[in-house]
Amino acid sequence: MKRFIFTNLWIFLICFMGQFSFAQNNIVWKKLSRSEDTRPAFKQAQAPFYHGVASGDPTQNSVIIWTRVTPELNEESIDVKWYIATDTSFLNMVASGTFTTDASRDYTVKVDVSGLEPQNTYFYVFLANGKYSPVGRTRTAATDSEHLRFGIVSCANYQHGYFNSYKRLAERNDLDAIIHLGDYIYEYEEFADATRPDLLPQNEIIALGDYRMRHSYYKLDPDLQALHQMYPFITIWDDHETANDSYKDGAENHDPATEGDWETRKNNGKTAYFEWMPIRDNADKRIYRTISYGNLAELIMLDTRLEGREKQIESIDEPAYTDPNRTIMGDEQDAWFREQITNSSAQWKLIGNQVIFSPLNLAQLIPVNAGALTILADIWEGYPAERNNLIQFIKNNDIANVVFLTGDIHATFAFDIYDTDSTATAYNPETGEGSVAVEMVTPSISSDNFDEYLGASNASILQGVLEFYNNNIKKINFVEHGYYVLDITPEKVQGDWYFDSNRLIHNDIENYVGSVYANNNAPHLIESESEASGKPVGEIPPPTNDPTIIEVGLEANEVLPQNMLLLNAYPNPTANQTLTLNIALDRPQTLQLQLIDMQGKVLLQQKNQNLSSGIFGIRLNVNSFPAGNYIINLRNNFAQEINIPVQIVK
Repeated sequence: MKRFIFTNLWIFLICFMGQFSFAQNNIVWKKLSRSEDTRPAFKQAQAPFYHGVASGDPTQNSVIIWTRVTPELNEESIDVKWYIATDTSFLNMVASGTFTTDASRDYTVKVDVSGLEPQNTYFYVFLANGKYSPVGRTRTAATDSEHLRFGIVSCANYQHGYFNSYKRLAERNDLDAIIHLGDYIYEYEEFADATRPDLLPQNEIIALGDYRMRHSYYKLDPDLQALHQMYPFITIWDDHETANDSYKDGAENHDPATEGDWETRKNNGKTAYFEWMPIRDNADKRIYRTISYGNLAELIMLDTRLEGREKQIESIDEPAYTDPNRTIMGDEQDAWFREQITNSSAQWKLIGNQVIFSPLNLAQLIPVNAGALTILADIWEGYPAERNNLIQFIKNNDIANVVFLTGDIHATFAFDIYDTDSTATAYNPETGEGSVAVEMVTPSISSDNFDEYLGASNASILQGVLEFYNNNIKKINFVEHGYYVLDITPEKVQGDWYFDSNRLIHNDIENYVGSVYANNNAPHLIESESEASGKPVGEIPPPTNDPTIIEVGLEANEVLPQNMLLLNAYPNPTANQTLTLNIALDRPQTLQLQLIDMQGKVLLQQKNQNLSSGIFGIRLNVNSFPAGNYIINLRNNFAQEINIPVQIVK
């Protein structure tokens, strides 16, 4: 017999398919240790929106908003209402609607909200089963801008460490969007000495249900939730959203003999990705696309992984290495990319790309280090003809201000990109003469870096050799985890790098470690020790109260604010003389407090308490009242109230 086994108590353990067929005694209950992380495994108060909210793919007039609803027992489909407004109180609501979700899409919700204004901040919320989601904040793309700023991230292996850098980015208030360059999840099975154990599912993910569950588990991470809640994401996948070192027709980490048909597995990974990520849907599940930020910048997002990539080489002696027709993008995407970069009217062309594009001389390392071939084979250097043709295309068509944004390699790099053709202008690393474009590579959020899988000594040697043989490297670090912030003005584009102090523990310390920049019409990176400045800050953040409660006026069909929120009441039960309430107010208001017994008699009252916005503690002396059950009633001048059951013991 088929039955739903979703419940609010343990949906985070088995949240993939929606329907299963097995006997009761096959249900496995598992307590998550969460390693040294003392935070709860999930936020019960967010029910049924345990996975938070997200937004993405902003255009100048639209944005994707996303959530996932955990269904109740026997709930086959769910109508989810959504609202979007220009204020946190949802008084100025600009759009609303209903989205019906069910098991066929793993109860995810994705809405493409149109009719919005360019370069504007919006707040959105979902309603299902009488409960509201957290409020998310998003921002549309610009048409005419003088300053943009993006957080650039990649490679977050849950088992390898904490997502501290996601939280640091969520604490900023000066970004337009987050650009995630892939390896949002990892497909590997659980391993014994993980920094964060108890991965779900424990097996390597292959089936659609596996991919769904892994996405679900990642999105329960509170730091990732916080970043999604704060900013829209612009994302592309890399290999680990399907399998390590994947290509169009297979992957290093896929064995058809034991793991089945690759096309089936690849489609499973793609399907779960489009269900669980705030990316705009399309019939072909393609991720290469453009996102315009008007006059200042255009994002051209590529798929160098699954769209057209041919199998990686196994030796630099094989003919495929120098085959002029061999491709990492596929002919159709290659033609599309050339058209986009030629016709873009934006000052800065930002190329979102999975793997290192820049010429990177690794050939002399291969005879003594097999790992060098693995690196070379998977990046653009393993497809040199197509890469060199594109460099010459950019140069010959005088396409200015091209900046490649890259992840994948678990290291920090910054490159000048030059033409390797022997007839090209010689590259001068001091002046940048001969450089055609630039590239900035973000380190991993938590995935093992070179020192962690090669050893510190070997990583140091490899880094030194790379610097010696590649004078176009302007920044390199094989050890640290973190991200960079891309700052864009008409005068220059700058990358500021920030490193996590320790990915092995949940912490709030990061270090700014330097910058590189390229001036307008000068494709040459220059080092800087100061962060980019001048970006206006002060956008209103989304409410972080947990849970967010909003009242809906049924007659007017508008969302009204819940301007006060109870954070806690302690101790409760209380044998002390003092009971403390903590409340949060999102705007100035007048409050009335009453202590009421079970017969409805008001025993204590304070009226007309005028308070500003903020968080407040209220202390009540209850020593004179007998043991029993009571209600504390808080009411404000917006006709909203909170009733708090209290027990006094003697």
